[in-house]
Order: sequence, then structure tokens, then C-alpha cells
Amino acid sequence: MLWVHSAALSDSLTGHIILACIKKHFKKVRKVWSDCGYRGFLEEWFYRRKPKRELEITKRPQGKFVVQAKRWVVERTFGWFEGSRRLSKDYEQLPESSEFFIYICMIRMMVRRLV
Repeated sequence: MLWVHSAALSDSLTGHIILACIKKHFKKVRKVWSDCGYRGFLEEWFYRRKPKRELEITKRPQGKFVVQAKRWVVERTFGWFEGSRRLSKDYEQLPESSEFFIYICMIRMMVRRLV
């Protein structure tokens, strides 16, 4: 699931759109992991709906750097994008263009792994 939007939109206020898409397209998903940016409105919205899924929001550890469970998967993927010249900087004017190039990058990576 991918949705690129303006930085003016809050993650917490728009996260329910992604969760609704996950519910529609991925019926077997039982647990959703999220970072601290989704705390607040999204948590309230999620639990008001009495879901069959669980929402786990990671907490930022105090003190020194610690690798957070499941968070590394997202950060690793962002690192893979850096290998794609078009995604190394934000050149796009439209969010849809960014989504398109992310899909192209991921397709290229999957094809390379299949070969």
C-alpha cells in the first residue's frame, strides 16, 4: 500500500484512509505497525471501529539509539530508494509522480531478484 501526499497533511489525520484501503484489499492482515506520527486521532478512530486487527504504534526509546522492532523494514526500504537516482532527491511536482517512480523502483528491484 502506497500513498504519497503533501507534507501539509498530518499523518495522524490521514492514516485512516490507508487503513481503510488495507481493510478493503488485504482481508487477512491482523496487525498493523505504525510509528509515533500516527498517534492521536488515528488511534482513536481505529479503536472506535472495534476492529479485528491490532494497531501497534512504536514508541521512541529514551536515551541512545536503539533499533526498533519492525521499524527497520521501513527504513531499509527508504534506503533502497536512494539507489534509484530519480528518488534520491524529491524532484517531483505532483505526489502522483512520486508514487509512480516508487512503483517503478520496486518493480525493478523485484525483477532483479527474480533473475
